Parts: sequence; structure tokens; C-alpha cells
Amino acid sequence: MRTEPLRSLAYAKVNLSLEVLGRRDDGYHDIVTIMQTVDLADVITISASERLEVDCDDADLSGRQNIVWDAAVALAANAGIVPRARIEVEKRIPTAAGLGGGSADAAAALRGLNRFWDLGLSDGELLAVASKLGSDVPFLVTGGTALGTGRGDELEHTTTKEGVRMLLVVPPASIPRKTPTLYGALAVDDFSDGSRTRELFHSRDLASGMISSDSCQNAFTRAAIEIFPGLDDVWKRTSGITEHPPCLSGAGPAFFCMPSDQGERDAVEETLRDTGAMAYLVRTINQPQDV
Repeated sequence: MRTEPLRSLAYAKVNLSLEVLGRRDDGYHDIVTIMQTVDLADVITISASERLEVDCDDADLSGRQNIVWDAAVALAANAGIVPRARIEVEKRIPTAAGLGGGSADAAAALRGLNRFWDLGLSDGELLAVASKLGSDVPFLVTGGTALGTGRGDELEHTTTKEGVRMLLVVPPASIPRKTPTLYGALAVDDFSDGSRTRELFHSRDLASGMISSDSCQNAFTRAAIEIFPGLDDVWKRTSGITEHPPCLSGAGPAFFCMPSDQGERDAVEETLRDTGAMAYLVRTINQPQDV
């Protein structure tokens, strides 16, 4: 076990495209989605402790209620050791926004604790632990660009150009039980067969970094705009400025426009100033860079 602190970066993900095929017998839904990590990241700091501690700069996310706690317990159980570490979470990814912030923290904790505890587990072994924590966690262990099928946890990775800039807009909107609420609000016309997302995943535009949000889609768009307070206004104001149209990420309310640049981000930030929405210029990344 290491004695000096270790930092692990938890990168946000964007769903470049997301189709919902239908409800499964187990109560979940089958989806086809393209997931992409971007350089907006939380910071996970791991240091020595005689017991397991999880502290977050958002007090509501400290202790056992943080998925990082579950990740540490699961990894320790897999290795047959007692989970001893102090894990500090510095939040930079907006929570409950459709950007996978909690899942990213869990994935970064798994990577970091694997090194901190000198476990020497392979990516495949980490993925086996990650799969028990949530649908997005396995993807976020390795990051990059991947097609997610099933519940989103059956992954096919591909190589794409890194550093594509996108505008990320996060409205200050939240609803209780977001994910089940959004799934429950889907209508027949919101379902599809996944073919458009699969075609985009195998396209030259995606591989070369020439993809634009014009080509992207999300099955939750209609429902999200209807359900999230203020999202419709933020969406319309943004689309009136950007060259490429907005596309929802995950179940929202965050959305993106791509490609983009600093001037476009600044213009959107100005027009959204009275809404409380945040605008970020982020870049796609292909592999987590822990420090």
C-alpha cells in the first residue's frame, strides 16, 4: 500500500447519440448509445487512513451515500482486503446533469485504489467490479469513445480523433427520480431501432473528429424539454446563437453543440447569464490521465 497521496481524475461523459429500443423483462431498457469522455473532470484524492472515509466538497455527497464508498467496498471485497483509505472528492462536473459525474467518480476511485492498494488488477478485472456499480461505470473506467448496448454496459470501443471542442450547457434544472421519470415519460414515437446510432458509430466522420451535433440525437429530448423547468428557454436561446444545434446528453438536462469555439461559448454564456445555466468549452479525450 502506498503512503503518499494519489490523485485520480474522473472525466465526464457525453452521450453523442442515444436511442432507446424498448423495455426489457428485467424492468430496464435496451439502449444504443455512443459515449465520449471529455476533459471536464472531478478530482479524486486518495490518502492513507485506518478506516474508509469519503469526503466531498458537496456535503450532501460525503460518506456512505457517495457511490465512491460503494466502489471502494466492492474493490476491497474483490481483493479480499479491508477497505482502508481516505478518499476526497472535488466536484467540478455538475451533478445529476446527464454527464455521468457520480459514475465517473466511482470509476476514478477504482483506478486510483487499484494503484493505491497495489492490487495490480487488469482493466478487465476492474470492469468486472465496475459492472456491479452502475451502467456507465464500466465505460468510464477506460473512457474514450464507445458504443454502448444492452443497458449501456455492453461496450465496443473505437479510436477517434482527440481534442474536438464542444460547447456544453448545463441548465440549473433538477427533478426527483430523474432517470425513471424520463424513461416513464417516453412515448411510442420516442423509441427506435438503434440503427442511426450504430451508423454514426461506424462513420468516417466520428473517427476523424468531423462529427457535428447535427448528426446526433437523443430519445429523451422531447420528454426532457417538457419536464425540466427552464430547459426549453435555455435550449432555444442557445440554438439561436450556435452554428450547430443542441443535442441532449444522457437523460439531461445538460446538452451540447459541436464543434464549437471560445467565442461561441462566451456568446452563449452572456445570453444565458440571467438563467443560471453554465456554459463550458470542453474537448474530447481518449484515455484517462491519472496523476
